Parts: sequence; structure tokens; C-alpha cells
Amino acid sequence: MKTSEQLAAATQRVLELERKKQQLTQETLGVERELEKWQQIRDLLKSVSTDKTESPRLVPAKIGLTEAVRVVLGKNPQGISPVEIRDQMIDYGITVKNNENLLRDIHQTLRRFRQRGIVERVGVGGRQIYRLTTQK
Repeated sequence: MKTSEQLAAATQRVLELERKKQQLTQETLGVERELEKWQQIRDLLKSVSTDKTESPRLVPAKIGLTEAVRVVLGKNPQGISPVEIRDQMIDYGITVKNNENLLRDIHQTLRRFRQRGIVERVGVGGRQIYRLTTQK
């Protein structure tokens, strides 16, 4: 295969991939718009709801700390601070055996996760956030 043929093939492949990227971008925008609408509907229904019972749990109320931290990290792929992890655990109604030193225990769990390569620590705006790594 000549260089000119290789160049033509590479150019063709680049164009195909750019078209595919554009299609995916359009699909993503559509999903984001639909998600936003459903979130608005949910929030409106929540505000007019006369049923003041406890909101449905997204996770079991009693799970281990390690799994609770993993769940919260999974729900925040952009990253989250240890304090925010604690706050979200409380918001979700997650209780662990010993809530006494919860923030300390979250820090220890994150340190173990970092040692195992499960999470990465990233400095953002002068603070440290944690997010799940993409590697297995």
C-alpha cells in the first residue's frame, strides 16, 4: 500500500470517527435534556407530595462503611471530598456500626482504597477530592 493510499485510508477513518463522535454528542445532549426534565418533574412532585413518609432508600440503611463509601463514590464520578461523602451518607440515611468517628473512618477507608488503586486523589481548587479509578 502506497503512502498516498494510507493517507486516504487514515483520512477516511478520521472522518468516520468524527461523524460518530458528533452522533454521540447529540445523543448525550438529548439524554441530558430528558434527565433534566425528569429531575424537574421529580422535584415538583416531591414539593407537592402530601405523603410525608420517609423517602425511598437508594441503598440499604445498614451496610458496612467500606461499601457505603464505595456507593457514594460511585454516585459522584466527578469526585467528592471526605466531608461530602459523610454528608451524603447521612442524607441517604446510611448508618454504620460506629458513627462516632465517621469522618476519621472515611479517611481510613479512602487511604486503603488509594493503596489498592480503587480511588485516586485529585487536587481541585485547593482541596482534595477522591474519585473511583477507571482501571480494574
